[in-house]
Amino acid sequence: MSVKRRPLPYLLTILLSCLVLYGAGKLADGPDNFLFTQRTGEQGTKAQVVDVLSDEDTTQDYETVSFAQRTVTFRAKFLEGDKKGQVVRATQTMDTLQMQAVHAVEKGDKLYLTAAHKADGSDDYIAGNFVRENWLLGLVAVFFLLMLLFGRMQGLNTILSLVLTCAAVFTVLVPAIASGRNIYLWTVLVCLFIVVMTLSIITGFTRKSAAAALGCLGGVCVAGLLTVFMNSAMKISGLVDEDTFMLASQDPSRNLDLLGIIFAAIVIGALGATMDVSMSISSSLEELLIKVPDMSFIELLRSGLRIGRDIMGTMANTLILAYVGSSLSLILLMLSYQNTTASLFNLEFIATEVLQALAGSIGILFTIPLTAISTGLLYRRRQRRLQNEQV
Repeated sequence: MSVKRRPLPYLLTILLSCLVLYGAGKLADGPDNFLFTQRTGEQGTKAQVVDVLSDEDTTQDYETVSFAQRTVTFRAKFLEGDKKGQVVRATQTMDTLQMQAVHAVEKGDKLYLTAAHKADGSDDYIAGNFVRENWLLGLVAVFFLLMLLFGRMQGLNTILSLVLTCAAVFTVLVPAIASGRNIYLWTVLVCLFIVVMTLSIITGFTRKSAAAALGCLGGVCVAGLLTVFMNSAMKISGLVDEDTFMLASQDPSRNLDLLGIIFAAIVIGALGATMDVSMSISSSLEELLIKVPDMSFIELLRSGLRIGRDIMGTMANTLILAYVGSSLSLILLMLSYQNTTASLFNLEFIATEVLQALAGSIGILFTIPLTAISTGLLYRRRQRRLQNEQV
């Protein structure tokens, strides 16, 4: 059912969401001002390749091992910084492992150059990463344009909710974790904000959005509780890969809760799918109640479960395939080293990935009946009130 949105509550929702994010970001950020600290990591200076001078293949011998090495020498013009417009000589070096993976520079390529300072005061310039942000920004622009083209006003609402969701994760949750805050508490608060904000912007303050929010939060809570239990039962340490090792050793004084990070990853990962399922069921049941207003609570619950069965399979596949796809390279590597399937699943990294997929999927399963029950209770209460008013 299409409901005309009133502009004042809509604008107040967006304004209040921005204010909540600003205040929460300030509160979540620790005394080190993680969010607003200038990063010391250097990616180099943006430059464009003018021409390629040479491309040589050599072999380096280290004891009993030989490494093939490819060195590309080129000239590049700086596109930013104090040396903007200056043309310098630079090199790109690739070893045996990189030759098939790294693209050799070509004329016109844009990349970052890193300066290696020599004792005589001069600099050697080394090729870094290719400039990729322009392509990514272009893809984001295409995504937003298509969203507006197909969704019109609802597309704009989706873009606004997506921007605010990203802001909640990157300006509130990430600084809270980095500052040593209670990860479990801040994850729950961020999830609550995302659910309420998204459903309020997309559908407004209606019984449909309230039922969807209750079902979604219930499913996410199930996924979170299951994660906490399984982390303890499987004796998960949180050191699942080299990234977590580096994160844990970067600043030991912060005492990062690695298990809490796994909890946050699973809950945030399941949030989108559970919200999708809950809104689909809530919308379908609302339309059904409009067509059949005298439907009983039991009949409504059964209809919600039947609708949920059709959604269940695809949503579970969405989560599982997303986790498998993101870890495919490492899974292939582990398979090449492990002898049996059992030993593979006993690896902490693989066990954690399986836990993420299954906990999220189980959360989706619980979202279905919880949303149906919430919808039935909210709409039955409304219908009883209307009947009493008529009497």
